[in-house]
Amino acid sequence: MKKIFNSYNGFYEKIETEHRKKTNEIKDSINDDKTNLETKNFLNKKLQELQNNHMRLIQDIGESLDSFMKTLPESPLSLPIKTKIYIERKNFTIENLLFNPTDSVDKLLEIVKSYFLNKGDEISDVGDAQFYIIRKEFEMHEDSNLLEIQKETKIEYNTKFLSYKINQGDIITFKGNYLLKSEVPKNCITYQFEKVINTTVKYFSCDNCSLNCNFLINIFNLGLCESCIQNCHRNHVVKIHRENHIATWACCYCYRNNCKIKNNKN
Repeated sequence: MKKIFNSYNGFYEKIETEHRKKTNEIKDSINDDKTNLETKNFLNKKLQELQNNHMRLIQDIGESLDSFMKTLPESPLSLPIKTKIYIERKNFTIENLLFNPTDSVDKLLEIVKSYFLNKGDEISDVGDAQFYIIRKEFEMHEDSNLLEIQKETKIEYNTKFLSYKINQGDIITFKGNYLLKSEVPKNCITYQFEKVINTTVKYFSCDNCSLNCNFLINIFNLGLCESCIQNCHRNHVVKIHRENHIATWACCYCYRNNCKIKNNKN
């Protein structure tokens, strides 16, 4: 686009320079004391004719340029938008993305999902996660000082980019409580337990919940399973009582004590 306008501007300047040169030559002749009245009248007609021809030429060039511009996008707002997506929780930016103004903003979510999928940890649940345009702006304070403020515009799903004032180079932020596959709580061992030969499990106790399973483990092979320790008893003081136990039935004592993940009781 810049090259087109530079070429047009150079062509226009060349025509204007030639026109000024011819106009000045005729005017100099008209203003010359040696030029008689009849010649002056003839030169004035020539000058008027030169002006008219020049105006028609400029008009023709303008119409040609208008016709050419109609083959291009209707306005700068129709040009593809170059932007970036900043994934807040991961502190990572996906660079050099191009979108058409008529594209659905759902493409943003497709790109983010593809990013996590390629990392081997896909998004299991989008939750309340949204996209935002975040810009820093300046406002005049009452004490005449400029204050830098951060403004964010929420981008709604199922809308188009042209619904928002997205500038070239803007950074679109993805933030909220989305859930990755690795973050999905695992089920308690009692939920859909399948007996598989030589399947080993670990059993634990939890001091915070006063669930000392040493006796249960030794007598009934019953304790807290690893999934419950990682979720229901996260950040508690726990200790392992038995490793590499070959499970023959779905046993975990947590489901009897307000288990928070899927188990055979809930």
